[in-house]
Amino acid sequence: PRRGDDADEEIRPDADIEREAREEDDRREVIGAETDPDRDARLSEFGRVMRERFLRGEDGEHVDYAAMDADESLDDTWRKEAAQDAEDAYFDAPSPAPLEE
Repeated sequence: PRRGDDADEEIRPDADIEREAREEDDRREVIGAETDPDRDARLSEFGRVMRERFLRGEDGEHVDYAAMDADESLDDTWRKEAAQDAEDAYFDAPSPAPLEE
């Protein structure tokens, strides 16, 4: 489709214009994130608060804690991780000093 006196100017669909506007907004957000000196500290604090809420059971509106407690497959995962952590700690520990005779 063409419009007005300028036959070379094409009418673009609204969807294209909206997509380009969203892409521009996304670029601005990325630029803002890169220039925000407190971003990493705020993100770390957010993660800490969310973990604490989860561990205190304060996410009951979004998390089914009873189902998690009843799911024995999660226990298996935990056991494997605990065993791996113990093995890693054993092999990462410094060797004892040789005994003197």
